[in-house]
Amino acid sequence: MRELYAQHTTETGQVFLPDAAERAFSLTQGQPWLVNALGRQITEVLAPDRAQPITA
Repeated sequence: MRELYAQHTTETGQVFLPDAAERAFSLTQGQPWLVNALGRQITEVLAPDRAQPITA
């Protein structure tokens, strides 16, 4: 899961802070569909500004 979010950071420059990745894992238990759905919701709805880091 962290690797997936790291790919987002590499592609867009938008950083997922460690606490955010830990919280995402806690919420999804690492289930791929949930990890992707949560990541999409976070980056497209909650924090679409790529200059804004993703926090818990």
